[in-house]
Amino acid sequence: SARTPLYHAPIDSLTRHGHTYPCDCSRTEIARVASAPHAGEELVYPGLCRDRDPSRDFRRSPAIRLRVPEGRVAFVDGVAGAQEQDVLRDVGDFVLVRGDGVFAYQIAVTVDDLAMDITDVARGDDLLASTARQIMLARLLGGEARVPRYAHVPLVVAADRTRLAKRTPGATVRALREAGITANEIVDELSRALGVAADGSVSWRRDEWPIPARWTSA
Repeated sequence: SARTPLYHAPIDSLTRHGHTYPCDCSRTEIARVASAPHAGEELVYPGLCRDRDPSRDFRRSPAIRLRVPEGRVAFVDGVAGAQEQDVLRDVGDFVLVRGDGVFAYQIAVTVDDLAMDITDVARGDDLLASTARQIMLARLLGGEARVPRYAHVPLVVAADRTRLAKRTPGATVRALREAGITANEIVDELSRALGVAADGSVSWRRDEWPIPARWTSA
């Protein structure tokens, strides 16, 4: 939140170049006509406000959406390999600033990465689907040469394949240590799950990612 003032200039720049527009649609209105590309995925924004007069009287405080350009965004992920997405088709015009003035994750993380000259991003593969949006934003903000390299690793999950969360019993390092599991055991188990052998070689084995059941027992 301390960096919020830094996000205004990129939004202003995108707006000056015609890349944004205000949207006062409610979630109900969007859900009524939106579609999801695949079961369980986010709704595709149907462009209800894309061609409306931006100087109109708004029914509620509007969000600011990116006017997503046509075309596909392609990149090579360090783990998942070659990726390609048609953002306009699969996501639609996504929100940059919410109606309450809060900057969305997509613009915040992109501006931060460019500002800090981030070269490599390693994160959970639950964020793989949003990467094309961030690359698109970086390019629109003039950062083509500084788009980071990405590596999306499988999430650490419990024995039943559910995602570990802060509320998962026994999932914190402190809880593991209190249960008598040493720091060496923790590092060793994570290393083996990553496929890192004693000689430093790496062999990705996604089927070996669930952490031991004893680590998540109540």
